[in-house]
Amino acid sequence: MQKIKDYLNKSGITSVEVGKELVVWCPFCKIARLPTGEQIAHLHINQETGAGECYECGKLCELYEFIKEMGLPAQGLTTVVTP
Repeated sequence: MQKIKDYLNKSGITSVEVGKELVVWCPFCKIARLPTGEQIAHLHINQETGAGECYECGKLCELYEFIKEMGLPAQGLTTVVTP
């Protein structure tokens, strides 16, 4: 079973650790980009619960929703609770 941070790293998802949260690009709002096209991270995912909130668009999600939106498999994650 993998932790969220390890899973994201192995999936090629860039994240920044801020306290108990991982901050990643939000696939729901898709508007947070620099003029160069670089993605700006706004989605905060709690590493213990998998709960996420985008500080740009306000989307609330669970980790499984983020994974589904990104088109990634959810096998092996310790905190994913599927609906």
